[in-house]
Amino acid sequence: MFRFFMTCLITVGFSLPLFAANSAASFEHARSAVAVMPTITSPQQINAVPHPIASNKPKRKIHKNPIPKPEWTRGVEIYDPTNPRHYLDRSGTAAQRDVAGYAPCKSFAGIGATGWDPPDPCLAAGPNHVIEVVNSSIAIFDKNTGVKLLQSTAGFWFGSTVPAPPSGFIYDPKVVFDPVAQRFVILYLCTDDVSKASFLVSVSQTADAMGSWYSYNFDATLNGATPANTWADYPGLGFDYDEAVYLTSNMWTFSGDYLYTKVRILPKAQLYSGGPVSYSDLWDLRYHDLSTAFTVKPAVTLSDAAGEFLLSNIWYGGSYTTVWKVVDPLTSPSLNLLPRVNVPAYPPPPNAQQKGGNDIGLLGSMTQDVVYRNGTVYTAFDQSFNWGGGEVAAARVLGVDTATAAAITDITYGSDLKHYFFPHLFVDPDKRIFLGYNRSSTEEYIGVWCAEDLVPGTIGRLIKAGDGPRGGGTPVRWGDYSAVAGDPVDPNRVWVVNEYNAVSSSEWRTWIGQVPARVLAPVQAAPIDASRQRVPVALSWDLLDPATTYVVQVDKDTSFATPDIDVTVSSNSYSAVGLSGETVYHWRVRGVSACPDNPWSNVWSFTACTFIPGDADGNSITNISDAVSVVAYIFGGGAAPTPLISGDANCDTQVTIADAVYLINYVFAGGPAPCDPC
Repeated sequence: MFRFFMTCLITVGFSLPLFAANSAASFEHARSAVAVMPTITSPQQINAVPHPIASNKPKRKIHKNPIPKPEWTRGVEIYDPTNPRHYLDRSGTAAQRDVAGYAPCKSFAGIGATGWDPPDPCLAAGPNHVIEVVNSSIAIFDKNTGVKLLQSTAGFWFGSTVPAPPSGFIYDPKVVFDPVAQRFVILYLCTDDVSKASFLVSVSQTADAMGSWYSYNFDATLNGATPANTWADYPGLGFDYDEAVYLTSNMWTFSGDYLYTKVRILPKAQLYSGGPVSYSDLWDLRYHDLSTAFTVKPAVTLSDAAGEFLLSNIWYGGSYTTVWKVVDPLTSPSLNLLPRVNVPAYPPPPNAQQKGGNDIGLLGSMTQDVVYRNGTVYTAFDQSFNWGGGEVAAARVLGVDTATAAAITDITYGSDLKHYFFPHLFVDPDKRIFLGYNRSSTEEYIGVWCAEDLVPGTIGRLIKAGDGPRGGGTPVRWGDYSAVAGDPVDPNRVWVVNEYNAVSSSEWRTWIGQVPARVLAPVQAAPIDASRQRVPVALSWDLLDPATTYVVQVDKDTSFATPDIDVTVSSNSYSAVGLSGETVYHWRVRGVSACPDNPWSNVWSFTACTFIPGDADGNSITNISDAVSVVAYIFGGGAAPTPLISGDANCDTQVTIADAVYLINYVFAGGPAPCDPC
């Protein structure tokens, strides 16, 4: 049975020209005479005028921890190969994987260092574009080529909102693509650290990221219409199936004290049409023990949930997670608390070691982004784990059945002596889990990694290796998050963005990849290139992971415009038949995977042989008449053997009287059979 806890609600309602308040039993409510209006942001106009693409990060005060962090005293779980929750990543070095034929389906550079630190990278994919957001820039890429079509500072992007952003400190970006409504949504936070704070929201007018956008400035200091004098931090951005977009954030006083987490509900119909937007606020969410929640994230909802799910972990480690459901978000929002979801303990992770630099500071088991699909809400976060060689940061993945409030998916993923941190996930329609994360160790720079279909035995895949250590104090600042997003054209493909470091210790970079994997060009094994081969011709090549099948083409023309053979096979070999004798054929092969753009191998050739060795007269049998035919050809002007090489019985590359003698010896004296030059 769902229970209500101490959660406050104010709804900002509007109608034109009069304004009316919504109300919900057991919740406070109030009216507002203000509805937020958008301005138009045009990427085409941004590209048409000079503008900066990087800026230095303004200085700001550092806030305190929200709650005194207790010392973890319950120990750290140790790897047990018989435990079904423990998924050991058995990946080797990047070089070994490359030899095995692995590469992302798409792979290209994202936004580079902007002067802000850390970058907080996030991305979303639409039908034709990928949008990446960082502190504090926005970039739009062609999805197929990786070409950057636009990069703008967030300040320039939101500069025309009314009112204008309260300062140049525009931070903590998020972006999503709503596949039902076919809209991108971008969220940034902003504060002047004195008395003003904003949720800056921009929505594409269509699925075209290079088209026009509606941009809004929502006052973050208000709870509904009531001044609360708070600013927002560490946001979440999600949406339900068809009604609303949800913003979440941790709310702080301007003197630096943590108060509570807040949820702001924006109706899609208003937001996506560019009309004035009324919103509802819920705040001061509480856990089951009535303690104040911290870092609550809304779900990216990919099937109809009849509402919106929110999730929160205990950021300093715990043994449960908390799930709420927002129902009736537009008319009378209410918040239901699901039963407590008990799980095996997740201790907070240690700082992550890196090659050549100081340890990386992590953010405990902070809640990361959330995905809802078909009755289950999923998330991933950091925890401490011991794979045998001591405590390291590992990725914890949970999937909570929203009908039973039970963790039906519970995975700890990592490997010995390596740190896995800032994990994010996406779940495709087949419930395959794609996990993106950073990885490092004392022998490994921080790289961008992905696990494609997280099952026992899944091997981590390197998307982009780090080029050097990240410099800085102890611990080094990194993160604060990354992103994994689905592709609306093919939901079984996934986009990953994360941070890595350049050769310079002070410069981060981001890298974007699309998985499942691309299969590299196969390497042919047999037959030897440009050799003579007897039909059927056995073709073979190296076996590549993750190819599921292979396409083989054989043709007399190197263009392969209309190949003589065009087949798909399930193994790394094929027997070519039906070929014409003494004809040069060309062949190539490529692996097939979920990635559509796998490359072809090199083009090799062979000459097909169909004749019988020694059958100089072409009657399909080797006998004395073949010796007679060779003698007639040499001395009497008779017809040449067809093909000529069929008369070369001794394989000395010539047709001479020695071949006639060789054939007579074979036919009458039991000599060796005519040799096969193919």
